Amino acid sequence: TSSGVSEIDITSGIDNTYTQYMISIINLHPASDSTLRIRFFTASGIDTGSNYRTSMIGFRNDRTSEISHGASGSSYFDAFNQNIGADADESFSANLFLVNPASTTFDTILHGDFAQIDNAGRIAHGIVGGRYLNTGNAITGLRFYQSTGNIDNAIIKIYGIS
Repeated sequence: TSSGVSEIDITSGIDNTYTQYMISIINLHPASDSTLRIRFFTASGIDTGSNYRTSMIGFRNDRTSEISHGASGSSYFDAFNQNIGADADESFSANLFLVNPASTTFDTILHGDFAQIDNAGRIAHGIVGGRYLNTGNAITGLRFYQSTGNIDNAIIKIYGIS
């Protein structure tokens, strides 16, 4: 559980013990309307290189528009490329699966689903997928941060799945 921070780092507990981890993000609330981003830690530190690929698709409750996003060569995982609202009753929640983060041979996959209240007060729900290009280093941690401003509140839990 964190509040009033620019980033949340999880730098222990991700190793070769499990081939898959489930990450639950519960009621993340940003200080200002902004998007959630994720970066990975390796033995070399936080990876800010162009090693992230993302894809997402979803719908808003007004059903007037599909939301979609894809990016290649980004320096962060940004498949939630929608502004999370910062009003008191707005938040973001997701269940993500990090697949085989200890591999130094294969690319790592991050996939899951999310629900959020956007900065126009609409509920949005979608599915996300991401690919982290293998750099020869295992993933050892995650960093969560907003495109602008702080994270006012968030509960992030990680579960190893055997």
